[in-house]
Amino acid sequence: MNSMKKILLFLAYLTLCFAVFAAESDVSPESSTIKAGSGSDGVYVSLSERVPYPEYFANLSREEKALSVLNALTAISTQKGLQYISRRAGYKPKTLFEDSYLISDLDDRKSRIEDPVFSELPSSGLVKAASDVASATDVASSAAVRTGADSTPFADGAEPTFTLFAYQKDNRFGGNTYTVDYYIGSSFGLVIRNHTPIRFAGVTCVESGALEMSLSVTLDDKSGEFVIDGSAFIPGQKPKISFIFYTVDLESSFSRRVTALKNWFVERMQAER
Repeated sequence: MNSMKKILLFLAYLTLCFAVFAAESDVSPESSTIKAGSGSDGVYVSLSERVPYPEYFANLSREEKALSVLNALTAISTQKGLQYISRRAGYKPKTLFEDSYLISDLDDRKSRIEDPVFSELPSSGLVKAASDVASATDVASSAAVRTGADSTPFADGAEPTFTLFAYQKDNRFGGNTYTVDYYIGSSFGLVIRNHTPIRFAGVTCVESGALEMSLSVTLDDKSGEFVIDGSAFIPGQKPKISFIFYTVDLESSFSRRVTALKNWFVERMQAER
């Protein structure tokens, strides 16, 4: 009898978890051009948007603009409290990341360190050359056909300029650690990969190292705009994971996360001055 009660309680817990997840999975993509799909290669999401420079950019040199972009992209702790818009909640904002910060050790989420603040650009000698980094336009044109071999917004074989480690507590997938590779060239960008498996209700949805999520930013001084491209790719993964009563939609989940990542960058640029 006790065993039956435990089973029923566990099923009730799963039902509650999945009901909450289902209620939040349908989101508005806002104004971005965002696409999501899947195929034999896996699940992918791509986003492209042009955003006007903030007013204070008019008084900055090219290098000062670049530093502003870089410091915005490395301010990982400011992703805490990042929100998204849920259609099912009446287009109201919901918190995506309950916590977010950099760590010194991928295997120790308590090894918290402060966000770096750069006063000059790190040496680009760590990448082969600026020409080795694809422009954001190249990223946008190839996003829908990415595979595991060419899913970053940077040229094949290009080494990151530097790498940071991060911990984030997601409102649906719990706490996980990530590597964040930064690239500096004709575009600025970051590529996020999960170090720990991403789970929902104790079930693994994304294996360790399988997720690759990126954000690429190009400064277009001629138009006075940021050209922003984001993507997520999970190779070999089916778009939906079915449980007893519910289905986890990974396309929807990572569309939400890519959109939130873009919104975070735009908000950081407005907050820089």
